[in-house]
Amino acid sequence: MGELGLTQGLIQEAIAAVLFHKVILTMKQDRRLIGKSRREFEEEILPQFGFTTMREDPENVEIEINSV
Repeated sequence: MGELGLTQGLIQEAIAAVLFHKVILTMKQDRRLIGKSRREFEEEILPQFGFTTMREDPENVEIEINSV
């Protein structure tokens, strides 16, 4: 794994971000999985892998549309 610069921690963070984005685990479950605070998860982990805390479900899309 060292050749690609991948570490076990980075792989776990990527998996946690994807599981959160796909609504498989809650943010709390994901944070426990990788040992990060809510703030670290929202501000560091999710953006590192191209995700945000806003999931693209119908409720969130409606909220965003109505807020403009």
